[in-house]
Amino acid sequence: MQWKHIAEPIKENDETFPQRLALIHGDGQLTYGQLWDGIQAWASVLRDEYGIGEGDHVAYILPNGLDIAELYYAVQVLGAVAVPLNGRLIAEEIATLLRLSDAKLLVYASIVAEKIEALPWQAEDAISGNRAMAQTVSSQEIRFLAQKREGERIPLAGGGGSWSRIQFTGGTTGIPKGACRSHCADLFEADSLRQMIGLGERECETVLVQSPVSHHGGHGWLITSLSVGATLILCGKFDANELLTQIERYGVTHLLIMPPTIYPRLFEGVGKEDYDLSSVRFVQTSAGLTTASINELILDRFPNAVLSYGWGQSESGAGTAVRFDRQMVRDASPVLMSIGRPMAHVEMRLVDDDGNDVAEEGIGEALLRGATVMDGYYHLDELQSEVFTNDDWLRTGDMMRRDKEGYYYLVSRKKDMIKSGGENVFAGEVEQCLLAHPAITDCIVFGTEDAEYDETVAAVVTVRPGAEVTLAEVQAHCKAHLASYKKPRYLMVVEDFERDDAGKIRKQTIIEEFEKQKAALQK
Repeated sequence: MQWKHIAEPIKENDETFPQRLALIHGDGQLTYGQLWDGIQAWASVLRDEYGIGEGDHVAYILPNGLDIAELYYAVQVLGAVAVPLNGRLIAEEIATLLRLSDAKLLVYASIVAEKIEALPWQAEDAISGNRAMAQTVSSQEIRFLAQKREGERIPLAGGGGSWSRIQFTGGTTGIPKGACRSHCADLFEADSLRQMIGLGERECETVLVQSPVSHHGGHGWLITSLSVGATLILCGKFDANELLTQIERYGVTHLLIMPPTIYPRLFEGVGKEDYDLSSVRFVQTSAGLTTASINELILDRFPNAVLSYGWGQSESGAGTAVRFDRQMVRDASPVLMSIGRPMAHVEMRLVDDDGNDVAEEGIGEALLRGATVMDGYYHLDELQSEVFTNDDWLRTGDMMRRDKEGYYYLVSRKKDMIKSGGENVFAGEVEQCLLAHPAITDCIVFGTEDAEYDETVAAVVTVRPGAEVTLAEVQAHCKAHLASYKKPRYLMVVEDFERDDAGKIRKQTIIEEFEKQKAALQK
């Protein structure tokens, strides 16, 4: 790895090709020279006006755009630690994460100003007690101040094994966990991603990212794209016409839109000749299950592209990936159901509950080790032995199997395994089966209490417009492909799933609604 500091490649790009276009968001654009100038000016403001220095934690709630890129790298220049937060959080949740992360400053976008004004300044929590809340400032104010600072060059601080980012992750219940990621871990992840998506192979490449760069997946594409000198288009909320227009206008070569189920929406009512999408060479998707029909649609509408599906975590950095080409889709290759092989700089193995390696095609928890892995969870040292083995393997919590060619197949989250009548049912396996039903467009599967089986399988699904589906139909479909004990015994149909900015379903909210209606649902 040639770099030790996450901002080094941006500095080098400023010196090598300052006039090359670096960032596009809406009507806003920055060359690499303008980007580096802006980063330096923002860093100057953070240092002089807000006292940010090496090791300080700077939280931010910012949508995709120029501000989030300049702020993130300004924080890195100062040797401080970035703490990206989700803009959908309520004020109480924001306050909790500010305290858990020891944030000294919170930078926020104007669209969340009301939430910031409602922060419970005197609230307490079990971790940090009644500690002083972080300073807050709008990104507009920092941009205004930064416009008056030109020409200063601040030397890079930090780097190497020091933290660049605390990425909150995990879960719908319990205390949120902040994954501590170092400069080196993120740089190795960027190199792993670069190799996987083939960035940097040609002179002028253009990347479009619709996933929020405040989340781990989008962040990886941000630092990877800018490190190789590509032009990066950051898109906001999903707008099919805007996305397709941007792809055509700028000749996008690499595309990240998540989850897979969003692609039918992208092309709804759009003819093959309406947009020229021939420039796209690589389409990446993840954060949800894909299907044969979705794969076929993507490869049909992007005639010169290969399709990649990936798996990874904030904790692991890099993960696995697989490329699907047209021949594999035509042949209905079993590999289409896989999450791929380990990416560069990581290794994986599967183990049983006693830590023993499982046999080929056996199901076990995936362990991962490598240069891209986090250091641990911030302020949660007691979890270190739970998350890592004695020889530094990360316990991912995902149950997988591996075939003879080394492809991994995601079965379920370990905590999502359903114990029904003494039999193990993996939620992911049932979800994959349900998505093959012609009427079902999306689904989640989970366990629910049952007097007869202790726990049984429940499913919540969305269906195609005008379609209907019954529990009996779903059960018959599942029994044709799975053992009978794996079929859902409860079915709830909803109009749409609420997803977060990264495209992940808010599963706990849906489960809570299901439990309210459970008594009325047919069993």
